[in-house]
Amino acid sequence: MSGRRELLDTARAELTACPGVLFHGPAGIGKSVLVAALLASLAAHDGSAGTVLHCSPAEEDTRLPFVGLIDLFARVPESCLEALAPAPREALRAALLRGREPVDDQSRLAVRVAVLDVLRNLAAAGPVLLVIDDLQWLDGPSAEVLAFAVRRVEGLGLRVVAAERVADGEQPERLRCCPPGTVELAVPR
Repeated sequence: MSGRRELLDTARAELTACPGVLFHGPAGIGKSVLVAALLASLAAHDGSAGTVLHCSPAEEDTRLPFVGLIDLFARVPESCLEALAPAPREALRAALLRGREPVDDQSRLAVRVAVLDVLRNLAAAGPVLLVIDDLQWLDGPSAEVLAFAVRRVEGLGLRVVAAERVADGEQPERLRCCPPGTVELAVPR
C-alpha cells in the first residue's frame, strides 16, 4: 500500500457519497490490492460493507456464460431465491447451473429481473456491496445482467467496488457494470 493511502482514503470517501468506485489502470499496478484494502477498511472502520457479493474472474472465464454471476451469488441464501416469482426463480437457477440454461429472450430477461429482485431483497435487509475485481474478464452474460440491474438500484443501499485493467491512458470499457454516478479512480504508477 506504499504510496496508495491517499487513493484509498479518496475511494472510501467517494463510496460513502456515491454508489460505486471503479479503480482502473494497467496490469500489475495494484488495483486488486486497493480493492482488498478498501474492503478491509470498510469492515474495520464502520462495518458498512453489509452483505458482500464478490467475484474475481480470470481470463479463461470470459467464454463461460454466467460464471461471474455464479461467483457473485455463491453466498446468497437459498431463501432469497425461493422468494422470487416462479419464472425469474427458475431462470436464475438455470443461470446458476441449478436448472436448464436460459436460452430464449424471455428467460434471459427473467434472469435479469431475478438478479434485480434478489439485490432489492438483500438491500431491504441492509447494505449490499458488489465487488468485481478484474472486471475486464467478466463474462458477457454476467456483464449484461449486472448492467441491467445496476441501472435500476438507485436509492437501495447497494454499492459497487470494481477494478478494471486498462492500458496506459485508456478509459475503462466496463463502467456500465457499475451504477450511474460511479467514481472512476485511475491508479497511478
